[in-house]
Amino acid sequence: MKKFTFLFIVLLLLSFIGSAQSKYSLENLEKIKINRTWVTNNDGLNMYKGALYEVKDTSIVLSTSLRFQDYKSNELELMNIQLSNIGIIKIRGKDKLTGGIILGAIAGGLIGYIIGSNSEDSFLFTKEQEATLSAIGFASYGAAAGAILGSIKIKIPIHGNIDNYNRNKARLEKYSIKKNN
Repeated sequence: MKKFTFLFIVLLLLSFIGSAQSKYSLENLEKIKINRTWVTNNDGLNMYKGALYEVKDTSIVLSTSLRFQDYKSNELELMNIQLSNIGIIKIRGKDKLTGGIILGAIAGGLIGYIIGSNSEDSFLFTKEQEATLSAIGFASYGAAAGAILGSIKIKIPIHGNIDNYNRNKARLEKYSIKKNN
């Protein structure tokens, strides 16, 4: 029974990982990595949201779309933000939050199962039941920790300064969809 419960939990967690894979096929495009981007202007009153599409000499271009199909069909709404209007740029990978939750739940579940299987039988539960309940409990804590870690954003302060922008230009290029070579 113990092996069956453990195998069931592992298969259940692996099915979640398999369902998290991208469902879109990009036949003739290279793999596009869409990173969520937030740009605040210098006064902090306006925020632009989207994906970092391109890094230019004195501006950045954001796409409002976060869907692969829009890039494939080239149906994009782009906005050009001049360097003088850029305060802080925050970037997070599109699937970082989901990945953090899944990995945290798997790690927490495995730790909980190991702890529960090493405990003695109590008067309420058998050893296998304790292991299963511990796995479920620890998986929820792991998922919460993964969500927190997955939601961390990279902050790049520009504040309308050309020197700050040029210092971080290569870093921004890493997260842009359209690469300038």
